Amino acid sequence: MPFEQLFLIYGLGFGVLAYPVFAFWANRQIINKSEPEIIRRIWLAPLIFIPIYGTPWIVYGLFNLVIGNTSGVGMLFLWISFVPYILVVGYCVSTITFFINKLISPKTTEL
Repeated sequence: MPFEQLFLIYGLGFGVLAYPVFAFWANRQIINKSEPEIIRRIWLAPLIFIPIYGTPWIVYGLFNLVIGNTSGVGMLFLWISFVPYILVVGYCVSTITFFINKLISPKTTEL
């Protein structure tokens, strides 16, 4: 499989480029935060992830346009079709994270 296909499928489609950036940023953001603030960030995480996921798509699309490949126009907007999946999976993961946190410290975690 050519590198460009691997990049498109894994790097952009599956978010392999975006997830480590988001995880690093999220971990840096929760340092020295209270537990209620961390819980609030758990519920906001899927929404915050959307622009981080879309950025590599936009950069790749612009790069393709600059080099003269008209498929770049589609790449600029194709990532938007993944937003519903990001939200569904993101809130499933947030719910699991919340309940794991609740099991770890049941006295302090509230909805």
